[in-house]
Amino acid sequence: MRPPIHTLTRLLLGLLIGLGTCFITPQALAQDFMQVPNLYTRSPEVFRALFEGARSSTVTGIIMGDSQETCPGGAGAIYIPRFQFEFWDRYGNAPQTPLAPMAASYGTSPVYADWLLRVANASPGMTGSRLQGSALPPGISAGATSTLNGSNVNNNQWYAQLVMLQQNAADVHPATNLRGGTYFHLSPQVYVDVFAATNLSSGELRVDASFSPTSAPSYFVPTVATFFTSMGLQDPLPAIRSQRLGPLPFGPSGYLQIAISGTDSSKLTDVIGARFVNTARPEGWTFTSLSAGGYAVDDALTRHGDSGPVLAALNPDVLLISFGANDCGRGVTADQFQAGISLLIEFVRSSTRPDLPVILLTDPFRYGLTPAFQEQHDLYPRAMYNIALQDPLVCAVNSRRLTHEFGWTPTSGTTYLSDNVHYTAAGAFAKSRLEASALFDAFLPPPLCDPDLNQDGNVDQDDVTYLINVVGGGPNPTGIDPDFNHDGNADQDDVNALLQRVGGGDCP
Repeated sequence: MRPPIHTLTRLLLGLLIGLGTCFITPQALAQDFMQVPNLYTRSPEVFRALFEGARSSTVTGIIMGDSQETCPGGAGAIYIPRFQFEFWDRYGNAPQTPLAPMAASYGTSPVYADWLLRVANASPGMTGSRLQGSALPPGISAGATSTLNGSNVNNNQWYAQLVMLQQNAADVHPATNLRGGTYFHLSPQVYVDVFAATNLSSGELRVDASFSPTSAPSYFVPTVATFFTSMGLQDPLPAIRSQRLGPLPFGPSGYLQIAISGTDSSKLTDVIGARFVNTARPEGWTFTSLSAGGYAVDDALTRHGDSGPVLAALNPDVLLISFGANDCGRGVTADQFQAGISLLIEFVRSSTRPDLPVILLTDPFRYGLTPAFQEQHDLYPRAMYNIALQDPLVCAVNSRRLTHEFGWTPTSGTTYLSDNVHYTAAGAFAKSRLEASALFDAFLPPPLCDPDLNQDGNVDQDDVTYLINVVGGGPNPTGIDPDFNHDGNADQDDVNALLQRVGGGDCP
C-alpha cells in the first residue's frame, strides 16, 4: 500500500532542509533571519498545484506592500516589471495585464509605464470617483466618467481614459533592462475586463477600441470597434461589478488601445479599472500591485477597511505580501508585525475566499535604523515563518536571507540601495530573481540537466536554436531555465554548454 501523502512529503522534501528550503516543522524555534529557512510551507502540494496549473491556465496574483512594490508611480517601477518578467520567463507568456488605473496618466519619466500597460487622461477628462478612499485597495485609482460631448455633468468632459496594451513593455523604466520581444501574445481572442461601482445615479460604460501607430496613446486615431456594458450599474445597493467585452479588434501592427467613457451626459459612472485578457493563451501569471509608498501593514488595514468588494471582484488566485521596511522604521516589534500580517491575511481572505493561498516575501536589509529597531527587523522573517507554521495555506520566503547570502548586507553600501530604504536597479534585479527562483525551485523545478529544452523528445540542434532564442529574449513556452550551465547568467556560455552536451559531453 502506498504511504500517505504527508509521509511522502516528509521523506522526499525533508531532504531539501540542508539546501535552505524547508517544508517540515523544525524542532527548534528559529529566531534570527539566518536561522529561518529560505522557504517554508506546511502544504507544498497546494503551491505546487498552483505553479503546475499555470502551465495551462491563468494565475491572477495581487501584491500588497510598500513603496518598493508600488508600480508604476513609486520606487517599484523596476522591481515589479522584473518580478513579472521572471514569471513570464518560466511560462513564455503573460495571459493578462495588471489592472489599469483610472483618472491617471503615465508612460514616460518620471512615472514610467506599468508592465504591459500605459494610460492617458487628457483634460477635461475622467475625474476622481465618488467612492471613498477606504472602499479602494491601496494603489487603486478609480475615476468618474460621463459622455464625451463637452457638455455633461463631469466637468464638461471631452476626453476618455485611454488604456494602451503594450505587448512589448515598451515604456517601462529603462533600467528594467527587459530583453524585448512580445510578452503578451496578440490574437483575435483578446478581451478587456472592466470594473465599475454601482450608484443610485449611474450610467454604463462605452469602450472604443483603436490602434496607435506608436507606443504613445493617441486620441486622434480612428475607432475600429465600440462596445457598451450592461452591468446594471444604476442600483441603490453598493456593489462592484465587472464585464468582459470583446473580442477586441486584431491588428498586425501598432498598439491596441481602448477609450473608456460614460453613456449618459447627466450621470456619472464610477470606474475601478480595466485589464486586457488573452483567452487564446491563458497560461502564466500576472500580478496587480496593491501597494502604496510609505505604507506599513497598519495602513493597509486601517485606511482600506471597506475595500473587500473590490478585492473580491479581482478574484485573485494568490496573495503576495511584502511589508517591513516602513514597519521597522516606526518601531513595530516582530510580534506586532506578525499580528498585523495575520490580520491582513484574514481580511483579504474574508473578502475573497477562505482558502486563498498566501506567499510572504520578507524585506531585505535597509539602513537608517536604530540598534533596537534593527534587532526587531532582523526578526521579521521569523514572524512570517511563524505564520507559515500556523497556517497551512501560507508559504514564507525568507528574502532577507536570500539577499544576504547574495551579498546584500550592511557593508554593501549603495550597490543595492539608492538610499536607506529603496532599491537600486541591481537591488530590484537581485530580489525579484532570488524570490522567483526560490519559488520555482520549490514548486516547479526543471529536470536536472535535461538538454531536451524544447521538449520534443529529441536532443538535437533544435534545442540549441531554442536556447539561443530564449537567451536573446524570445518566448519560453516550455519554461526551461536558460541558465543551462548554472553560473547565474543566461548568455552565450549556456549555448556553448548545451552544444557540448548535445555533442555527447557531460552535464554542466
